[in-house]
Amino acid sequence: MDVVLPAFAWLCLAALIVLSPRVGPHRVRRQAADVAAGLRTRHAFTDAPDIEHVWPTTEPPCHYGTRHTITDAVTGSIDGLPVTSATYTCHYNGSTHLYGLIAITLPDPAERLEIRHGAVFESAWVLDTPPDGATHAGSHAFDEQYELYFPDRADGAMGLLREDGISAMVQAPDKFSLRAADRRLSLWRRDGWSGDVAVLAAVRAGVGVVSAVRLVG
Repeated sequence: MDVVLPAFAWLCLAALIVLSPRVGPHRVRRQAADVAAGLRTRHAFTDAPDIEHVWPTTEPPCHYGTRHTITDAVTGSIDGLPVTSATYTCHYNGSTHLYGLIAITLPDPAERLEIRHGAVFESAWVLDTPPDGATHAGSHAFDEQYELYFPDRADGAMGLLREDGISAMVQAPDKFSLRAADRRLSLWRRDGWSGDVAVLAAVRAGVGVVSAVRLVG
């Protein structure tokens, strides 16, 4: 008995060490599948098997790792705009990394901008050079949470965003990053979205920011 109990304790510890890194990714994958299911059942989205062309693998957050995979891809319309939502996973240094991706087709070309909520991925070996044109929105609540870039305005663009665009990002239930270029608006969030309602809120907040910039610029 004196030998069995310590041996059992060591086996439990070993199992915990082996399984714990897998619990998080499994939970996130299940949540991502639930988000796609919610978009299908409650918002009339349909499966989108051919999505590889929607998100370039050279752009963050898809610029690092191996075994790149896109799942849970669904497409539909939100406020009249074509929207595709998907789950992106990659492997790096023995771990699985997951992102929720959203691609939106805008009705008109937008000024290039990028807004980041936190680093894309933290690693000394993964290079991610921020865009040019770093600036501030002039709102404490926004600037505290996000980094703002206007690549075509190297001299800065302080105050270019209207307040309604700023507040939409600040109030979004899931904080996210975005990139606008021409008629393509890309949103991403590490570890995916919390639900289909959060996807709708993110789309509307992202489109609101782009519209605010276009109207003021």
